[in-house]
Amino acid sequence: MYPTPCPSRKVQRCFVPSILAPVCTFGICVSHQPRSRKRKEYRYDTMLTSGSVLAESQGAPEIREALEEGLRLQWSFGFPYTPKELPVLTNAFFPYPAGMQPATAHHLLETVLTGRSVLDPFVGGGTVIVEALRAGRLGVGSDVSPLSLLVSRGRTWIASDSQLEELREAVRSVCEAAAAKLGETHTRQVSGKDWDCIESEIANYLARSKDGVKDELRDALWFVLAVARPKAATKRRRGVEHVVAWEVFHSVCREYTIAVKNLASAATAGAAPCLPQTPVILRRDARHPLPLVVDVGVGGKENAGGGGLENLAACFKPKAPVGGDEHNSNSLVVDAVLTSPPYPGVYDYLAHARQVRSVMGRLGSTEQSRSMHRTSIFSNSRVPTGRNWADEWVIGEIGSKRKIRRDRKREAYSGGSGDVSTRREDNWEKDQKDWILATTNALRVGGRIGIMLGDGDEVDTRSSLLRTVEVLRTQEGGAVLDVLGWATFRSAAGARRRMRTEHIILLEKL
Repeated sequence: MYPTPCPSRKVQRCFVPSILAPVCTFGICVSHQPRSRKRKEYRYDTMLTSGSVLAESQGAPEIREALEEGLRLQWSFGFPYTPKELPVLTNAFFPYPAGMQPATAHHLLETVLTGRSVLDPFVGGGTVIVEALRAGRLGVGSDVSPLSLLVSRGRTWIASDSQLEELREAVRSVCEAAAAKLGETHTRQVSGKDWDCIESEIANYLARSKDGVKDELRDALWFVLAVARPKAATKRRRGVEHVVAWEVFHSVCREYTIAVKNLASAATAGAAPCLPQTPVILRRDARHPLPLVVDVGVGGKENAGGGGLENLAACFKPKAPVGGDEHNSNSLVVDAVLTSPPYPGVYDYLAHARQVRSVMGRLGSTEQSRSMHRTSIFSNSRVPTGRNWADEWVIGEIGSKRKIRRDRKREAYSGGSGDVSTRREDNWEKDQKDWILATTNALRVGGRIGIMLGDGDEVDTRSSLLRTVEVLRTQEGGAVLDVLGWATFRSAAGARRRMRTEHIILLEKL
């Protein structure tokens, strides 16, 4: 496994009281990979004082070891780097906030989460689905953020050589047209007008190729543009001279097509029965039932994205009919779940998506492109002049930082009323109960759920989630889940660099 604990460090053990005793707490030394192209590893303790990383864990020894190693990897490697033994594939494209470390997802899928299909109800940037493909498994993801749908579909696209050649040809055509239109201005530093020109040329290319461009290619074009803009901004911040918009766009396309081809090769090597095939990425609130059915019906492709559910039906185990209900007989079930739900009061994913969408300009928001492009909410939505965004850009997020701040203000205005505070905590646990129940209903008996989450808003998310699992056990019609184990990493009081407390919890459906 990688990285390995430092052999020169003595492990200090002491027992602490806990409602889930026995629990072991000890200081750890792990490897860290700095943000450099040399990909050099060094001891995590070079940045922290001795004994500054504390770990707690519970469960069978093999479970504890696997979960602790997952957190070690999460804390050791920053975006977009991975251990030398694990190629990054498409995970490095677009810096989606607060993603699970690819090495962590890969390790958990290889050790404690078995089966041929994996679900991530908070897909984010699609890291779990990419690692499922690397492991030769089928992946299904969902999220409420339009930006998440764009990024995760872009990262998990399984394209043929002909499709990649179509993408390269489209980008070449766009770059040539943009270079001709910009003329002498292409020699100066990139500006917003340059990107507007490229966006306009993409829209023109799609309009000219109305009958010949598939939805996957349109999504790929907008995804490459979404990656190119922040990359050009990073080059400027680093003092690179003569950053040209269309050159960065073309360079990103070249790197992206290579990564997509490597991903397809890795998925094929996994020898899954239905691979290589683009996974299904759904727009869905995780608190609602998973709409996986064999008969996709009208609008199925539009809702599913990717390769379409009808092509994956044979690769998922169907649920047995319940009470003679034909719909239930068509429902599909996955073998494992691996996800990282939002940390309470830490991020605003939909606000971030709106911000990125506003910067991207008009994209496919013209009436002509709206009629052509049916799969991407991100490129189909108009940027409003005020704050009147469509519902899919403002509704459905769990644990939003802004929402929790508003709840805190109401609590302050009420004079610190315990009712308001209790209601805020109850709303958080209700959201957890809803998404766990919906996810468990899509999991086969004996399947496992791996959850990585972190503390925020003064909420101990591990205790909160374990309480929720206990409530679901006793609730009529609830999910019967067994806690196989958990692990927690936190910074000690004297740590030079404070890290957010994070947990990995492993559940099994009975």
